[in-house]
Amino acid sequence: MMQKILALICVVIIVSAGALIIVKGTEGYDMTVGDISVGESTTITFNNAVFSQERLNGDHEVRIEVAGVVYEDTLTFNNGQASMSGIGPMNEVGRFEVKVTINDHLKRGSLNVFLYMVTDDRGKEVGFFDYPQTIVSLGKAFTEMLFELDSGEKLIASDSYSIGLKDEDPNNYSSLNDIHNLGALSSSWDSEFIAGLNPDLVIIHRYTWGAYPQLISHLEGFNIKVVAYYPSSYDAVVDLVGRFGILLNETAAADQLQTYMTDVKAEAIAKTASIADDDKPKVYAELRNLRTVNNGSLMHELITTAGGKNVAQNASAGSTYFADVESPIALQPTIIILESAHPKSSEQYRADFGVPGDVNIHRFTATYLNYSPSLAKGMIEMAETLHPGIDFDWPSK
Repeated sequence: MMQKILALICVVIIVSAGALIIVKGTEGYDMTVGDISVGESTTITFNNAVFSQERLNGDHEVRIEVAGVVYEDTLTFNNGQASMSGIGPMNEVGRFEVKVTINDHLKRGSLNVFLYMVTDDRGKEVGFFDYPQTIVSLGKAFTEMLFELDSGEKLIASDSYSIGLKDEDPNNYSSLNDIHNLGALSSSWDSEFIAGLNPDLVIIHRYTWGAYPQLISHLEGFNIKVVAYYPSSYDAVVDLVGRFGILLNETAAADQLQTYMTDVKAEAIAKTASIADDDKPKVYAELRNLRTVNNGSLMHELITTAGGKNVAQNASAGSTYFADVESPIALQPTIIILESAHPKSSEQYRADFGVPGDVNIHRFTATYLNYSPSLAKGMIEMAETLHPGIDFDWPSK
């Protein structure tokens, strides 16, 4: 009887997270199986391999079975660590059982073989067994991009600013009438409700402040696929279009849109490249929040790329800042640009700051200041506003 009790003590079976680990006494090991895309091979890494109460060292035979194929090798362990590569290639999409035997000790795990994998702006790889058909977009720029890439009909929920696109352009965004409005503020987005919609994908900004990090963590805790992006320039948006094309299986549409955006920027640069620095329009620009644009802001990039000179650059300030109330006049701009949602009308702004009559005040379309494909329209508007005498030859979309 005592021998049976000792045998039960020495052999412990642990079932955790879908893996079966058979450990004799203090013996066992940790195992990590790298996820891959179809057609690729994987590597299995072993850590904390302990046998006879000592960490494993030296050469030991390892047997691995995946999808009916057996891989055997002699691995050299160093303080309980080793790895075995060349498992595969795997030519089928799915989740496959992995059986590993070291010194007669069996461990089971799983290998994810995805149709494809993408890397978001967190540097995180996210794998998909199929292209997403139901999507939640938590960013107006992302929603615009989905529609530009013929994927707007896949949206099942979005933020209020995205939903507002249907009011700006009812013809192109009418399907937004039929999806869930999650609210304007990230603090109001309910991760449990979003997870309950069972989306194939959630697209969100990669912000490190506010409710964003916790929301992403909660969604991934529900096993929801999340990709987070943070484009910060015109070229970064062009790049993101291509990444969305891969993500959505719309590479042809993405290539066409990238070409259009690239050609628009190239035309703006080419037609203004010969303008001497002293002859460039002197621009003072202010956003809806009354902040002045500085180097590093999107408006500043449009101004300088389109052959203008931002007179409000301030090396000691951030990408936008609250300028002195006399700055518009003191900096002697030849044109003042206000975001369309600026609280002051052009007439009120001119009266409040004593803007001379020969200084033009232009209200810039707010949508074009979004990190989305509409930036191409913004580049066109900026170039034509700053250089009304130039005959631009804009590409067709």
